[in-house]
Amino acid sequence: MNTIIVQLFSMALHRFAQKRQVRSFEQTISMFIRLLEREPERFLDTLTRFSKDSRWVHRYIAGRELYRFLQVDSKKVADIWFALADDDNLYVREGAAKGIVAVSAISFNEVWCFWEKAFTHSSDKVRQTAAMTFIKVWEIPIARERLLSVYSHLQGDSSAKVTTIVDTYIAPLLGKNEKTVVLPEHYFTTEEFPVPSKLIDQIIGQERAVDLIKLAARQKRSVLLIGEPGTGKSMLAKAMSEILPASSLEDIIVEMNEEERNVPRVRRLPAGEAERLIKQREKDVYASITALRWITGFACAVSLFVSVFYFVTRNNPIFILGGLIAIPLFYWFGKSIKAKSSSQLPKSLISHRKTSQAPFIDATGSHAGALLGDVRHDPYQSGGLEAMPHHLVEPGAIHLANNGVLFIDEIATLTLESQQSLLTAIQEKKLSITGRSPGSSGTMIRTEPVPCDFLMILAGNLLDIDKIHPALRSRIRGYGYEIYMNTTMDDTEKNRDKLSLFVAQEVRRDRKIPHFSREAVEAVIKKAKEMSGYSNKLTTCFRELGGLIRAAGDIAVQADAPIVLEEHVQQAQIICLSIEEQMDLDQTSSISLQQVRCKA
Repeated sequence: MNTIIVQLFSMALHRFAQKRQVRSFEQTISMFIRLLEREPERFLDTLTRFSKDSRWVHRYIAGRELYRFLQVDSKKVADIWFALADDDNLYVREGAAKGIVAVSAISFNEVWCFWEKAFTHSSDKVRQTAAMTFIKVWEIPIARERLLSVYSHLQGDSSAKVTTIVDTYIAPLLGKNEKTVVLPEHYFTTEEFPVPSKLIDQIIGQERAVDLIKLAARQKRSVLLIGEPGTGKSMLAKAMSEILPASSLEDIIVEMNEEERNVPRVRRLPAGEAERLIKQREKDVYASITALRWITGFACAVSLFVSVFYFVTRNNPIFILGGLIAIPLFYWFGKSIKAKSSSQLPKSLISHRKTSQAPFIDATGSHAGALLGDVRHDPYQSGGLEAMPHHLVEPGAIHLANNGVLFIDEIATLTLESQQSLLTAIQEKKLSITGRSPGSSGTMIRTEPVPCDFLMILAGNLLDIDKIHPALRSRIRGYGYEIYMNTTMDDTEKNRDKLSLFVAQEVRRDRKIPHFSREAVEAVIKKAKEMSGYSNKLTTCFRELGGLIRAAGDIAVQADAPIVLEEHVQQAQIICLSIEEQMDLDQTSSISLQQVRCKA
């Protein structure tokens, strides 16, 4: 190929890369490749020369396009790929990774013959490139078993760059916890336990549910959680919002519609822009109002001066009367302009200022207006005192959960009409806000469709299943997952360690009770075994178990003990009895007392 043409393409690619114009960069590469394809006999030689070029763009193209010649000269292509995978430039390494991924979809076994060595290579850069390819190659079903065999090498890698890729992308992809918490073998109190920072890693006894929640978050699926109270349904929902990326969040404002007053316009903005836009509009309005105030003030002063002047010169009181009438008129005019200007300001429906994670909205027990949005009633509907329609609009939980998680517990409390509207919102990913209170002036107002693209998590118990709208449940079954929460888990050493960790988590979460001793933790585990109802099981109903932990901590605080002891847990078991258990205990005590009296 002509050297001048290559030079021109290189200059263009460098310019697009510096300005981060990705689309133009890719289009230029496509044109460049089409020119290279016109000389197929020299294509491989050109790419080989590019792989050694000082310009990173040429090395990037070589790594990305070499997959075309794997079957022609596999050894040569493999050597070049390993060289590019060890390149100092990250973009070049990404290009090599793209080329390897592209050919893996066609002939994975041929690639794996040489690329398997990359996962244990001596170079950190090569292993980082291998980790990049892992993410996309995982989508190939026949490759998964081979990839799992090298996953352990990536987990224990000494390079921080490799572990970052594993923790951020590969571990969630495989549905595995990012970090495995190792408990100390010999501990004195639970203060020594390292508690995971992420909520998803704190969930105990629900491994299958955790894996499905991670998968649902990645694939944007809805979830139905069914199980006994206290098994971690709401905790799973909150954990899902932590997994979702916050990069796709957006602000939503509602503006006045000059054409149709009762159909306010809806506008979408990047996250954080709504507040800035409204403040800018307020500044503009304030500037215009200030100018009008000066004009009306000057007019008042002139009218006062003229009325006094003519009163003195003509000796006629009618001029004073005219001035007294003109000044209030000017004042009223200034006030009306201010009110009119303020009413035209947009209203922020949803604003994300400094949000580090996707929104989590708990809509449990919400009525139709709170769930689907509403328009407030305006008591002043005429006479110049009425509010602008767009200022009366209030977002619903489905709109606040846009690009986040909407959680509804006790699904049976939701009416069938609300469930039908919820289904419409899920399908359309947008829903207009209108007045939902009969007799309210807001029923005349209906906004343009407001975005509500959320992940829905419904929760309830077995009796609630029959009260779910058939179409809504069908939607979940077709586009999501149904999960039954475990009520017990096996009594193994690993699960006992998890229960010990749960005690430490509850102590840190409560912040008002001391840590537990080893003996106290053993007493809690023993109680968990009793609550399960089986000799070889432990309960996963952690709400009641958490109540026991807090009660034992309160007893320790009352006794001024620095840590919670086994005796405190035993005392807590008595005071934590349910009403029914207390009644049974009272009746048993009365019968025993009567038997003693009879014997006496």
